[in-house]
Amino acid sequence: MKYFSDIELGEKERISEEITEDIHNRIVGVYEKYAVKNCFSESAPVDCPDGIPGICGFNNVKFLNLAKGEIPNFDIVYPKSIWEDGSDKSYDQYTTLDFIQFCYKNIKKAIKSERIPYDNGYNSDTSYATSYTFEESDSEKKAFRNDINTLFRRNGLVFELQEDGKIVRTIPQALQPLVSKIYLTGDDELNSLVEKACDNFLKPKIEDRQIALEKIWDAFERMKTYYQEKNKKESITELIKEVSSTNSEYMKLLNDEAVALTNIGNDFRIRHHETDKNNIIDNNQIDYFFYRIVSFMQLFLKHLEKK
Repeated sequence: MKYFSDIELGEKERISEEITEDIHNRIVGVYEKYAVKNCFSESAPVDCPDGIPGICGFNNVKFLNLAKGEIPNFDIVYPKSIWEDGSDKSYDQYTTLDFIQFCYKNIKKAIKSERIPYDNGYNSDTSYATSYTFEESDSEKKAFRNDINTLFRRNGLVFELQEDGKIVRTIPQALQPLVSKIYLTGDDELNSLVEKACDNFLKPKIEDRQIALEKIWDAFERMKTYYQEKNKKESITELIKEVSSTNSEYMKLLNDEAVALTNIGNDFRIRHHETDKNNIIDNNQIDYFFYRIVSFMQLFLKHLEKK
């Protein structure tokens, strides 16, 4: 569903990666919504009273301890009281995103069984317990995914929870063709390097996205030697000549860009890790370098596919 403000004002630009305290609390709210529905109870059950087989509820503490076992340093903090002082703080985005994935993989549909009478041991009145059985449910997973992705979208976060449980970074729609195309040139290794680079580029962790830069620059260097019977300089010169249709000004432009990209790969900490290399310190820098080289390479990869 699109909200009125989205239609009238346009959707919020998705550029933020920060999990603030406010965002954290909203994620906790989504978690609680499905915990109340007993969607996590099979993984962290409250057993029924003595003599009654089955699961009668959800153990929140047990579930969070299970999460901590798989997500080092994870800690869920419930929304603070309105009487508490303190400024908004940031939460580690990776552990929070991991928790969302942990919840997603543990979601099941809880199905109520009949209410079962039992003796509570305190008085003569009969007590009743409701037990649950559980089944895999695409509808519950889809609902959870929609709630989380709506939260991401409405708050301008770059993340997206996919159907397979992976969380990826969203990219501007106009640039999606640059990183979603699978190329089938005559060089299988070149195709593989480009695909690995694009896969890692969509991951949220900066370490994976740095791998994406390394792979795409490896692909660039591989592409420059496409004509194996020629040396590297002769090979890239031939490629530039082909894609420019021998237009001299266009050839010069492409050659200058190829040299600039080669220098970036040598001067920045992309393919080389000596101490004199310039570090790449945030995702915005990765975006710039990646989009720049992929837009350049796309021109050549499309040409090589036709060949």
